[in-house]
Amino acid sequence: MTNEQAREILILFRPGPEDAADAELAEALAVTKQDLEMAHWFEEHCAWQLAVRANFRQIPVPEGLKERILSERNVKTLP
Repeated sequence: MTNEQAREILILFRPGPEDAADAELAEALAVTKQDLEMAHWFEEHCAWQLAVRANFRQIPVPEGLKERILSERNVKTLP
């Protein structure tokens, strides 16, 4: 796998529990362990993803939002 192919796979990666059964992800992660430039890129990518996640978690959820969304949903029943 080339570095470019690994980046295409890893750009979609979000830090957290990894799917060990995903052979393509495992191969892309192996590339980061063999190439210092890729390792640095991947480290920065993960740090950025974690920072974005932390910022999203700081956004307050308006009270009653779930109920408002569900109440505005058009429910269709089958005849």
